[in-house]
Amino acid sequence: MKLRAISIAWLISAVAVTAGCAGTTDGKDLRLVELGEVPQGSYDLVERVWGNTWYTPFYVPWYATEQDAMAGLMTQASIRGADAVANAVCTPAATWWGGTRYFCHGDAVKMRPAADRTFFTIPKKS
Repeated sequence: MKLRAISIAWLISAVAVTAGCAGTTDGKDLRLVELGEVPQGSYDLVERVWGNTWYTPFYVPWYATEQDAMAGLMTQASIRGADAVANAVCTPAATWWGGTRYFCHGDAVKMRPAADRTFFTIPKKS
């Protein structure tokens, strides 16, 4: 009886924690910034997602489809507080059983307000 009560309490707390986190870090409200779409001075780097950790050589998340891999990247960027993802790259890999799996990595960035953006200009020759 005591074990059953502990199991039910654990289940309720796990559901409450995941329900509280699910709505805020899904990555669906993030923007995917393509190369050349915005100038370099218009955003700040938050973190390189899945490309700059000590465990990257040992573990990276692989997904069944490229869309799932991109959704995983966007979710991780959202968790880190980013507004957008820049320089996203998805890599397919063949598996030994004949399937394909995908891994995406990129830069989680925070867009600057329009007034704070710095642009690099090339001086014109006279």
